[in-house]
Amino acid sequence: MMRCFPKRLGTLPARLFVLFLILALLGAGPGTAAAATGSASSGVTPAFSDVSQSDPNLLYINYLVSRNMVAGFPDGTFHPDSGLTRAEAATLLVKVAGLQPASGPIPFSDVPASNWAYGNIAAAATAGLVHGYPDGAFRPDAVLTRAEGISLFTNLIKQPNEATLPPLSDLAPDNWAAGAVALALAADMVQTTAPGQFSPNDPLTRSDLARALGVILTENPDYDRVPLTGTLTLLTGTVTLAASGSTTPTTVTAATPVAAGDTITTAANSSAEIDFPDGSSLLLQENTIITVKKMQGQSRIGPDGAAAIAINWLEVGLTQGQMFGALASRYESQDFAFPISNQAINLADDETDTSANSSLPWYQASTGEQVVVQVDMPWGVAGMEGTFWHITVSPQEITESTADGVVQFTSDNGQSVQVLAGFQASLTGPGAAPTTPIAMTSQELSDWQSVLAWINQTVGLIQDQINPHSDAMATAILGHLTSIIGGAAPAPGNGYTVSYAANGATTGSVPTGSNSYAASATVTVPGNTGGLAEAGYTFGGWNTAANYSGATYQPGNTFTMGSANVTLYAVWTAIPTYTVTYNGNGSAEGTVPTDSNTYDPGATATVLGNTGNLVRTGYTFAGWNTAADGSGTSYNAGSTILMSSSVTLYAQWTLNLILTPPIIGPIKGLGAATYTVTYDGNASTGGSVPSDSNRYAAGATVTVLGNTGGLAKKEYRFAAWNTAANGIGATYQPGNTFTMGSANVTLYAMWRIT
Repeated sequence: MMRCFPKRLGTLPARLFVLFLILALLGAGPGTAAAATGSASSGVTPAFSDVSQSDPNLLYINYLVSRNMVAGFPDGTFHPDSGLTRAEAATLLVKVAGLQPASGPIPFSDVPASNWAYGNIAAAATAGLVHGYPDGAFRPDAVLTRAEGISLFTNLIKQPNEATLPPLSDLAPDNWAAGAVALALAADMVQTTAPGQFSPNDPLTRSDLARALGVILTENPDYDRVPLTGTLTLLTGTVTLAASGSTTPTTVTAATPVAAGDTITTAANSSAEIDFPDGSSLLLQENTIITVKKMQGQSRIGPDGAAAIAINWLEVGLTQGQMFGALASRYESQDFAFPISNQAINLADDETDTSANSSLPWYQASTGEQVVVQVDMPWGVAGMEGTFWHITVSPQEITESTADGVVQFTSDNGQSVQVLAGFQASLTGPGAAPTTPIAMTSQELSDWQSVLAWINQTVGLIQDQINPHSDAMATAILGHLTSIIGGAAPAPGNGYTVSYAANGATTGSVPTGSNSYAASATVTVPGNTGGLAEAGYTFGGWNTAANYSGATYQPGNTFTMGSANVTLYAVWTAIPTYTVTYNGNGSAEGTVPTDSNTYDPGATATVLGNTGNLVRTGYTFAGWNTAADGSGTSYNAGSTILMSSSVTLYAQWTLNLILTPPIIGPIKGLGAATYTVTYDGNASTGGSVPSDSNRYAAGATVTVLGNTGGLAKKEYRFAAWNTAANGIGATYQPGNTFTMGSANVTLYAMWRIT
């Protein structure tokens, strides 16, 4: 079916959170407005030591790291204020565009085939992403200005540029970069340096780069689309899944991936749920059949900056039965300034809009309000935005009710109504118009109250994906939903229930029971009777919150039932694993042994020998020790270690006794004392260090060797040698010379990110 729904009023958590703030300010709700708000990066841990929590681009930097688009330096820094060369920019453009380095001719006179970025520059030039200067040069090592950098990265964008340049004191509308700067400012890819000022000739910093690429990768439709999968979980009874293209359904016993084309069927007295990465969820009641028709994800920036996935488009067919649904909003939505309204949308304004946000620029359409979930039914279709909804399909009638948000309910003859929070509407047969929405009936409210445990769990998952550092949003959503559907007291004649959630378990089943409890009754918590298990974890009891922030109960504990249903979530404690790492401890040649095993507590690790032929000039290898200075526990090859924590073993060296000092190699310079030059790979992952067997007298001239052993480091290129591992000493290029002092010298490889 065609996606033909009006624009939505605002994302679900945004609308509900504003409602919460309004109630709080009026004294009708808990907390204060000040306590409920916070910066988008509050509580976020930066990926690098020199990026602060107050950096406006922190989330973008963390996001690009999680996408393996950028990396830091060996000392754990990012250098956010450093510039970016044109060669580095071309390499990033190729990565983002999904291109492969090219080997053909290149149109630039100053980029020889030996240049480290030749293939990427060639690919970017062929794709029209980079251009040279009028003199035929590319200037690969030149640092990009803000104007140049933004112009390069906006070359990735294929949509028309309709942005208007705001008044800027340092960049006129007829400037060669005006169009690109206008687009970047409109899309929030870059910010002004001061009010009315862009500073086009300042360097484009690595922090600026992170923001620009982050916006493109999460907002532009050519780059933000990613695969989407759901997870089907059996709750009760018997549930089957027929995979796309298969006519033989399989019985669901454990968490099962759901893809487009799959059909899920619940039997009598059975239920299941389909959960999505952003916290969205579908709850399937008994005797229900649904087919997942289309699934599309959208890359988003998670609350801590990690790459995350939200629903971009989900279309399902509901043939029969009952389905409750919840749709989460965007991860990074932290702007709670949407208006709250209980007024119906004016259909006359939107009923001809057959492509929501189609006329908006991409950077506005990506954050605009539109239908995200579509449910196809025998006699009509329902379009959901940021809502909680319930649909029942029977041979006599189709009913849709909305607990929050707005649902567009359309019959098969094209007639539509909008069902607001607290209302329901029906279709009574093929060709019939939807009924006028009415307040939920007592039966419909009872249906909603029966799934309060699922609502509570789903709201918690949505909260975790938006802001795990505060529960204010979840409090607001739950308060609003219960004000619509009730649930403060059980239905007449019924008590309160205790249900159990697997909370990530991959095998086993949750405890079941049909008990109902009156308020103040005593509940005894069962054990893990269904053998729930999660790889790498041990069962640790039950908690009233999925993120373990509530009350924890061990099997056999009791608690007093309150005036609401209770869900207890399985608690999982990670089983620690340990490693054994080897350190050359001053070795000049060879490689340290590698133990790729991980060990459980109490496991035994066997100590390796000097398998990589470590060598230290003037010394003999003498085994391993847990301390570099030999003050720890010593081990020889074949010894065993009882693992209770991770261990680093340091090579131990015995000084050779030389009775008659030989001359090793040619002695350069004069004097009795001689000194050596040693080369260190400095975290290299391949190749070998150069070896200088000469000994030098103080005052002698030393010629620095090149990278003769082909040292390599993943995602880095060799840049030079330095007398300090962190690069703060003297730097030498191959062929440079220096005067030997009165001490041995170690030169460390310097690495530059590719």
